[in-house]
Amino acid sequence: MIVYNVKFACDKYPNPTDLQAQRKSHHPTSCSSSAEIMSVLFFYTMRYKQWDLENPNNDRFILSKRLSFVDVATGWLGQGLGVCCGMAYTGKYFDRASYRVFCLLGEGEASEGSVWEALAFASYYSLDNLVAIFDVNRLGHGSSFPLEHYIEIYQKRCKAFGWNTYVVDGRDVEALCHVFWQAAHVKGKPTAVVAKTFKGRGMPNSAEDAESWHGKPMPQGQADAIITLIGSQIQTNRSLTPKHPIEDSPQVNIENIKMTTLPAYEVGDMMATRKACGMALAKLGYANDRVVVLDSDTKSFTFSNIFKKEHPERFIECFVAEQNMVSVALGCAMRGRTVAFASTFAAYLSRAYDQIRVGAICGINICLIGSHCGVSVGEDGPTQMALEDLAMFRALPNCTIFYPSDAVSTEYAVFLAANAKGLCYIRTSQQETEVLYGPQEIFKIGQAKCTREGSAGNVHLAPEGPGCCRVKALYSGQLCLGCEWLLMATLLKGVVECSPPCEVQVLCALCPCLNPKLHLGGDHLSHSCMVIRYSDKDKVTVIGAGVTVHEALMAADELCRQDISIRIIDLFTIKPLDAATIICNAKATGGRIITVEDHYMEGGLGEAVCAAVSSEPDIVVHQLAAPVMVAPRCGHPSEMLSMFGISSRQISEAVKHMLAQ
Repeated sequence: MIVYNVKFACDKYPNPTDLQAQRKSHHPTSCSSSAEIMSVLFFYTMRYKQWDLENPNNDRFILSKRLSFVDVATGWLGQGLGVCCGMAYTGKYFDRASYRVFCLLGEGEASEGSVWEALAFASYYSLDNLVAIFDVNRLGHGSSFPLEHYIEIYQKRCKAFGWNTYVVDGRDVEALCHVFWQAAHVKGKPTAVVAKTFKGRGMPNSAEDAESWHGKPMPQGQADAIITLIGSQIQTNRSLTPKHPIEDSPQVNIENIKMTTLPAYEVGDMMATRKACGMALAKLGYANDRVVVLDSDTKSFTFSNIFKKEHPERFIECFVAEQNMVSVALGCAMRGRTVAFASTFAAYLSRAYDQIRVGAICGINICLIGSHCGVSVGEDGPTQMALEDLAMFRALPNCTIFYPSDAVSTEYAVFLAANAKGLCYIRTSQQETEVLYGPQEIFKIGQAKCTREGSAGNVHLAPEGPGCCRVKALYSGQLCLGCEWLLMATLLKGVVECSPPCEVQVLCALCPCLNPKLHLGGDHLSHSCMVIRYSDKDKVTVIGAGVTVHEALMAADELCRQDISIRIIDLFTIKPLDAATIICNAKATGGRIITVEDHYMEGGLGEAVCAAVSSEPDIVVHQLAAPVMVAPRCGHPSEMLSMFGISSRQISEAVKHMLAQ
C-alpha cells in the first residue's frame, strides 16, 4: 500500500503528483515505485525530530535516486551511497553515536562505478550503521535495465562485497518493516535491502510497469484521477509520527580554529609546499579534534601521512577511489560534524568532478588538496601533471582557491581553509622552493602579496630608541620610524643599487626591539625578511602563484642587473581574486601586466586576471602559460619550465618584449 506516504503528503504538503503535473516534472512513476519503502522508513524505522531536521542525533537519509531529504542534493546518479558512507563513518568512529544512515538507490545507478567504490568502502570499515536500499523497478529512461527483475543477481553482488543482504517485495509493508528491524541488529557489516518494485505502482491507464512513462509528466486530468484513487485507499485517520532519536551525539565546535603557534620556518629555508601542507594538517589536528583527513592511497606523496602518524584515529584511507573519497568527505562534513580535508594528486581530482560540483552547489564546507601540479612535476610524467585543475575549480560556485608559493603561506592557507565557508581547494607543488615570507606575515583570503625577497646578508644597526610595529625604509638608508634604528641592508641574491633608491617597507621582525631572538654581533645582524616593493621605477607588473613566483623573482634579479625594475604579485588566492591590488599596481607600472602560470592558459590565473582588468582600457595583459598544443612529457623541473615557456628566462624576455613595444 501507499497509505502512509500519501496520508503524510496530503496532510502536510501539496500532493506530489499534482505538483509534478503543474511543473511538468518528469518522474511520477519513479516516485511511486519507492512509496512503500519511504513510508516504512519515515514512519516506522527512522528516528528523527520532524521540527528539528538538522538535529545531530537524527537518523540520516539520502535519496540517491534523484533528490535529497535534508543534507545533500546528489545530482546525477551514483553519488548518494558514498555520501552516506561518510555520514556512517562519522557516526560510528567520530561521534560514536546511535544514529543510523539510510540510502535509497535506483538499480540504474548500480551501473556507476562510484556505487561499487562505496560498497567496498562500507564493507572494509564495517559500517553496520548503514543501510542501502536498492529500488529495483526494472525500467530505465528508455528501456529496461540489463538485469531487469533478476534481484538474486543484485543480492549475490552485494554479498560478494561483504554486505549483509536481504531480498524483499518492495510493495509489502510488513516485510519491509521486518527487514529494517533485522538490519538494526546486524553487527560488523553494512546491510543491503534489494527490493523488487514497479514503476507507476497503483496508477491506472497502463502506467504501471510501462516503458513509455519515464520522463513524462502526468496530464492534469489523469493526475487528478490518480490522486482520487489513492485517497480512496487510505484506511485510517491516525496521525503518524516518527520515533524520537537517541540523544547521544557529542557537542562539536569547529568554529574559529586558530594557529597554536606561528609557522616554524625561516626565510630562505627550502620546503615543498606539499610537505608543508601535510605538516600544517598535523598541526591543525592538534588545534581541533574534529579535523579529519582523507587520502586515496597517495599519502606518502601528498604528505598526509604526517597527519596519519600524529592523529591515526582521524585519518581515513579511501584507497584508489577518488570519486568515493570526495563523497565520503562530503558526508563527514555534513551537519558540521567535522572539518574534512581530502588530498590526492590534483590530476586525479578530475575523476571526481561531478562529486566536487555537487559539494559546491550544496555549499558544504570541505577542503580538497591537489598536489603534483603543472609541468614542474618533472620526472613523474604527463599523466600526473595537473594542468586543468584551476579551470575546474574556478568554474564552481562558492569555491575558494588557494595557490601558496612557500611553506609559510601554505600553512596559513590550511588554517584559513579550515575556517572558510563552502568548498576550498589548495594547490600544492612537488618541488622544493625557498621560503619567502616570515612567520608573522599576515595572509587573508582574496588578498595578494606584492613581493620581493629581503635581506639575507648583513644589516648594519645604530640603536637610538624604543620599539616599532613596522619599518618604512629605503634600500640605501633605512630608517625605523618607531624606534629610529638606522638600518643599512643588502638584499637577498646580491646588493641592489638603485638610483633613486627604491622605497620599501620591512616587517617589524627586522627590528630587534620587538624580536628578542635576533642576535647582534657588533654592528651586524644576520636576518631575512620579506620586503614589499613600492618602487617608482617598476616598469611591468608580473603576476604569478606557486612555483612561478620564484621564477619571477629570479627574473627580477636578472632584469635589475640590466636596470629594468619589475613589480611582482603573488596572488595567494586565485578565487576570490584581489582585483584591486592588480589594477592599482598595473596602473603604477604603465598598464603593463605579465601573468605566468604552471597551468594551461584556458581557465587559469591569466584568464582570471584578464577578466579582472577587462573594464580598464589602458591595461594590457600578456599571458605566459603551458601551451595546450604541446604534449607534456618527462624531464627535470627546470627543463620543463623552460620547455613550456614559463621559466625565469622567458619571463625576462617577455618583460623586455613588452617594454620594446
